[in-house]
Amino acid sequence: MLLALIVVLGGVGVWYSMQEAKKPVEPPFIKEGRLTFGSKDSTGTFLPKISIDIEVAASPQETSRGLMYRQSMDEMQGMLFIFQEMEEQSFWMKNTYISLDILYVDDKGKIVSIQENATPLSEDLLPSFQPAQYVVEVNGGFCKRNGIGVGDWIDVKFLE
Repeated sequence: MLLALIVVLGGVGVWYSMQEAKKPVEPPFIKEGRLTFGSKDSTGTFLPKISIDIEVAASPQETSRGLMYRQSMDEMQGMLFIFQEMEEQSFWMKNTYISLDILYVDDKGKIVSIQENATPLSEDLLPSFQPAQYVVEVNGGFCKRNGIGVGDWIDVKFLE
């Protein structure tokens, strides 16, 4: 009886280890720049509000993976997606475990639409409704907590 129990428990341990091995490895955050949210005054001068560290998704592989498989992200971090063309964009939350605010930005750096508090793991499409060339993803609720809205602007400085 004891031998059977040891064999069963050993089998459960092997099964659990195999299940853990199938989980994708959470990618580390790689700081590639600094993004500042702000507004512009009547003269067009940029007035900064808040800055975050960003990771950049520019290649097709980086863009398709985005923040998938991340279990968490620091409040002052985000991801910047760079597209070749300014056109309507649409994102989803497949394999994304954290709620996100998704900001769609035009070719001049103006935020044209925001999808707030996107539902983790959802495959529903979250469209921009406006042409956009850049997309910024931050933690869900970030925009509300920091007063970021449509009509605000972004300024990006890349690390060398």
